Amino acid sequence: MTVIRPLIIIAMAASLTACVTDDASQGGFFGGIGGLVSGNYKNDQDARQARLDTLKQRQAEAEKENKELRALLETREEAAQRLTAEVKGMESSLSKARSSLRKMKAKTKEVEANRKQTLAQLEDLKKEIAGIKARLASSNSDMAQLNQQLEARKEVLARLSEDVDKMLGTSAAR
Repeated sequence: MTVIRPLIIIAMAASLTACVTDDASQGGFFGGIGGLVSGNYKNDQDARQARLDTLKQRQAEAEKENKELRALLETREEAAQRLTAEVKGMESSLSKARSSLRKMKAKTKEVEANRKQTLAQLEDLKKEIAGIKARLASSNSDMAQLNQQLEARKEVLARLSEDVDKMLGTSAAR
């Protein structure tokens, strides 16, 4: 038994040394003690804390960027809503303008038809006036002729009256 006991102790010591590594997270209890003694545990803890601080900083930056992007998105959505409302207003105005234009076109056609009718009536009146002027000119010409004939007849009547007076005067003297 005396030989067995040292062999057991050696086997145990060999197994314990196999468990000891420089990485404090890998060595179990004895590895942890070895890491504390060698300073590897503190180094690992500092590295992990640095990594955690870096990740927290990145997370804070990402959250800040996310917040800025959300604010920008909200601003753009508000602008899009305003533009949508503005476009709807413009579409409504355009629709009203188109309706007004259709009404104006219909009114223009009506006015044009009335204008054509009025021009036709004006032309008819011009022709009628020209006819009246021609008849009036003819009447004036006829009137002048009638006046000349009247004057000629007055002259004839006056001569006849003189002749009758002469005849009566001669016959009264006889």
